[in-house]
Amino acid sequence: MPNHIHHTINSNINNNMLNNSSVTAPAKGLIQPALSTQHFQLYHHPPSPALTQWIAYFWEVRWDLANQPAYTQQNLPHPAQHLIVNPFLNSGIMGVHTRRFEYKLHGKGQVLGCRFNFGALAHLLSVKPKLLNDVYSPVERILPLTQSALDERVREDNLSQAIQDIEQAVLAVAQPLSSDALLAGKLVEAIEANRAIVQVEQLAEQFSISVRKLQRLFADYIGVSAKWTICRYRLFEVLAELDKQPQEQLVHLANRMGYYDQAHFNRVFKTMVGVTPSEYASGIT
Repeated sequence: MPNHIHHTINSNINNNMLNNSSVTAPAKGLIQPALSTQHFQLYHHPPSPALTQWIAYFWEVRWDLANQPAYTQQNLPHPAQHLIVNPFLNSGIMGVHTRRFEYKLHGKGQVLGCRFNFGALAHLLSVKPKLLNDVYSPVERILPLTQSALDERVREDNLSQAIQDIEQAVLAVAQPLSSDALLAGKLVEAIEANRAIVQVEQLAEQFSISVRKLQRLFADYIGVSAKWTICRYRLFEVLAELDKQPQEQLVHLANRMGYYDQAHFNRVFKTMVGVTPSEYASGIT
């Protein structure tokens, strides 16, 4: 790695950790966030400028439940790929987590994650991203890193060094993203930004591409279908509304997601969240 890039990465990591670690990140996707955030802190750190095409951000979770009961955190992850460094449980490359995710917090600890930009990790792979969904794959399979060394950095609470190691490894193998990879990322970003998108055809029309090409881009670079992605992001909005207004009329929320059959909406909600909308609104998780 050229010396000037190495120096820039080190300087940016130190500045990012100092300037951002005191700011809690938004809690989109957390199940019952008002309760969850009483038990841990979530922070985001931007990547070095040289890596913004591949890395969206680093995230850091910290908790201190010493002399307190353990707490099981539940969330509905974004349709993205991550490198997760969790020396207390599982570490590795994780594709899209398609189900509700649960993690038991106890004692004191910290976890580090690297969220890749949509389409970026798939650009580095020789396999379809779908094969990474819901499993932890060894980091050595994709990046010139040793998972045990990363685990030790995080176990010792040396997150700055762990981030530096990850950035150097990504920079060593990164190639400019293809036009298709970039387009796949823009498609997901459009779904997230525009709550009016509830059908695949709307997305295809917005980008002036065929539904068939759109579906191929999601298969090649995201790892889940466009329909599934739309459903997940609209569900985030439903959860946010129920968190703010538990008495919100469920039929209105279902219509917002594009469901005019309440029973179908209930089934989709329960499949992804684990409980029915009415159970969630009443605080059952």
